[in-house]
Amino acid sequence: MGEPTMTTGMVTLDDARLMAFDNGKTSVTADELRRQCKKFDEILGHGQVPIRHRSWEFDPATLVIRHTHSGYEIDLEQATDAPSLLDQILQIGLKCNGDYRIDEAIVLLNAVAMLRGVGSLQGALCPCERAARRRIRWGKPTIPPEDDG
Repeated sequence: MGEPTMTTGMVTLDDARLMAFDNGKTSVTADELRRQCKKFDEILGHGQVPIRHRSWEFDPATLVIRHTHSGYEIDLEQATDAPSLLDQILQIGLKCNGDYRIDEAIVLLNAVAMLRGVGSLQGALCPCERAARRRIRWGKPTIPPEDDG
């Protein structure tokens, strides 16, 4: 498989997944999985390049996830805790009558959270062991140190 399909300099989650993971294998070792995950992160530029998932796009320059057809946006700089992110998601979801596939936006949000060092979206927004609100810092991506081996 060649380079990722680029639309206006953008890589898609689906292409990155196909390039990074050997989908034909039924099992992989822990080391293979780590290498595949690292490759996936590298293909997606550690959250520093525009990423597309179906009808939603992430713009790392503005920290916005935008629906490509409607222009609706989820502004990550405003989504610093669970209530503020949920508010934006619900506003779009209620306006669109299901036409804008909010589930696709959530898949992209989770990938962006992982790539930018926030961790899993659920873990960041819904830490069961904590009652207090947790602030999310979308900031700069976390780029792992180079492997020696």
